[in-house]
Parts: sequence; structure tokens; C-alpha cells
Amino acid sequence: MFLMRPIDKGKEDVIHEDDDSTAIFKARYDMQRNVSINVLFDNGHGQYYNASRVSQFLRDIERTFWVEVDVNYGSITDTLLADYDILILTNPQSGLTATEIDAIKNFVYGGGCLFICGDYYAYFDPQYYNSITSEFGIEWYDASVYDDTNYDYRNYYPIIHTWGSNNLAQRLSDNSSYQVKVSGTALNIIGPDVYIIGTGDDDTYAKDSAGTVLVSGSDVVVFAAVDVQNGGRIFASGSSAFIRYSQYFYLNFDFDNKFFALEAFEWLLNEFVDDVFDIVTGNNDKIKVLLYGTFTSFRFPVATKTDLLSIIINFACVR
Repeated sequence: MFLMRPIDKGKEDVIHEDDDSTAIFKARYDMQRNVSINVLFDNGHGQYYNASRVSQFLRDIERTFWVEVDVNYGSITDTLLADYDILILTNPQSGLTATEIDAIKNFVYGGGCLFICGDYYAYFDPQYYNSITSEFGIEWYDASVYDDTNYDYRNYYPIIHTWGSNNLAQRLSDNSSYQVKVSGTALNIIGPDVYIIGTGDDDTYAKDSAGTVLVSGSDVVVFAAVDVQNGGRIFASGSSAFIRYSQYFYLNFDFDNKFFALEAFEWLLNEFVDDVFDIVTGNNDKIKVLLYGTFTSFRFPVATKTDLLSIIINFACVR
């Protein structure tokens, strides 16, 4: 688990719950799978949205998809990334070196997947991200996204509820039903192979620190993805906050941040496995459920993903 296995053995990643975090029902399950997937979360570049602030998302991908998440506290190199399949990069405050940028691009060209998230202009320098993703068709505005009608609390916390018409956008948004609360910048789509996932609506706009509107309406792209030919995959989000461990974002179930984030991660996993619930057959699988702090463990055969989810839901109802 990512909390126990930092790359730099001399440091520890201690999770401190934010004051605005909330306890909710948690259903977790661990299963053996045919393919081992290794995920690296970069924590070595002064990220505000560090491993602590997105800890529930990291726990969820470990326990939902049976992946291993490590936390990096140092430089990003070709050698480091050679041991991983997916890299999660939230807005690096201290920037990235040219060598690190090349390593990330080599990683994607070599078949690795990148989950990359930005932030709004006050805490974001798009030059680093542009150096990584522009040749894959995605650039980043130095801006903040606003919506004067569809927002939560303030207009700089817009709700993304408009989704692309392509199949991937419909899959990740549950057929355009999701509403995702964000805070961050917008993406500039410059490549023909990029999937536009989530956008603003008629009165959404992105403006820079001087108050100049750079893009508006459905041209405000907050989520995008690209399946690199002969390479890996990229999921890009103008917002790191959407996965923040907080009752106002990732754990706010008035919105669909959690489900959307897991859908996006599952799409990256599909680069390596067709079915992320690729359970080894022939054995009964051990299911672990944490219910309001009470740990229960029991064994029974699981045939399908639907069976598993049904078991968890029914068990929760009984409890």
C-alpha cells in the first residue's frame, strides 16, 4: 500500500486528515488478479495536492482495482518509471527539470499511462505541463475556470456537467449523467486525436490573473484524454482539487467526483487489461469489508463484477 512503501525509505508519508474530511461508509475488497499493475504517485515536487490530500483516491484505486501505489519523493527518471505502469502527477509547485519531462514523455511513448492534473493560475505554471503534453495534443491555459450559474459555494468552483459526444466521454460520465465539482484551469486542445471529455456550458469561462477571458462556453475543456498511437494513454484534468480528500470535493456525494475519477483511472488500466476485474479463476476470493470502522473478512466464490458489487451492497444493507 502507498502509505507503507515510499520510494525514499528514509521518509514517511503520514496521512493527516483535513479538518473538512468526513467519515463515510467504505466498502473495500482485495482480490488476486492475473496482471500486476504498479502505480507511482509523485510527491517530490512540492505538490499542494500531495499524497495526504488525495489519500482517499489513492486508497480507492488500490482496493478497487488491485494495484500497488508507491509514493515518490525524489526526481523522476527513466530508471524509476521503468518499474511502473501508471504515473499520477498533480500540479508540481517546484517545477520539473528537462530531464524529468523527457522521462515522462518517454514513459508515455513506451506504453505507460499518465494521470495528470493542473490547478488555477495562482498556483500553476503551464510551461512544465505544456512541455509534457503538447506533442500529444493537449496544452494548458494559465487561467481559472468560472461559471456564474452552475457552481458550488463560489463561481470559481464550477460544476462540470457537459460532456463530449464521443464514446469515451460518455463512458467516463455515465452517459452524461455525472456532475463533477472542480477548481482549476482549462485545457487547450491542439491535436486531432484528443478526446474531449468534460467542458463548460454556455456561461462558463476561463480568465487569467489580469481578468482577461481566454476561452468561454463549451470551448472551456476541463477534462480530456488521448490514446497515444503505439504508446500509452493520458488522462488530463485542469483540476487537481477534484480528487482532494475532502467533504467538499472527492467525498461530496452531492456530486460525482469519486465515481468519475475511478472511471478515468479504470480507462487507463484498460491499456494493460481488458477487464480490470480479471480475477484468477479456480479459487474462492477473500473479500474484506470495512464497515464504520468494523473489519469483517469472509470467503465465498465470486463469479462476476456484478456479483461482487451485489454482495457488498447486500452485506451493507444487512449490517
